[in-house]
Amino acid sequence: MSLNTAFINLINNNAVNKQDVLKSVKAIAKKLNSIYYGISYDDQNFIVSGSYGRGTSISSSDIDVCYILPNNVYQRFSQRRGNIQSQLLVEIKTHLEERYPNSTIKGDGQVVDALFNKIFIELVPSFKLYSYSSELTYPNTHDNGEWLLTNPIEQKKEVEKFCTSYQIYRDLCMILRC
Repeated sequence: MSLNTAFINLINNNAVNKQDVLKSVKAIAKKLNSIYYGISYDDQNFIVSGSYGRGTSISSSDIDVCYILPNNVYQRFSQRRGNIQSQLLVEIKTHLEERYPNSTIKGDGQVVDALFNKIFIELVPSFKLYSYSSELTYPNTHDNGEWLLTNPIEQKKEVEKFCTSYQIYRDLCMILRC
């Protein structure tokens, strides 16, 4: 077996089941959309980011999902006292526990972890506070809480540009993860 064939087999044997991922992400979005937006759609208000969003994940990778909450939720939490970022994670966690009572759901720093049988989702509650930017604001519960910024859309664009010059980039990332 050639080295090239061995690498291809390694990648294929560790491929992500995209149908399972999409099903789980959309179910979470549907639950949160019904609460925060009053809609039953499952294909809105989220951005899949991280290694999965960049196309470099393997079957054991977690799935990072930025769920974009309405700005009135940000305003509501900004009026509270204490670690408001932690309070936000607790609220999201509580809603997901209603939907998934038999799964492990926990808040962890900047994310709400949802551990399902086959998939581990790290949900990042996010806000798109500025219409002129693709940056998202998200909570960090450490050290009494703060708001941080991320830009998964620009990250994806940069990876796409990089991949036009270096087609092997995604495969190399997956091999390194394996």
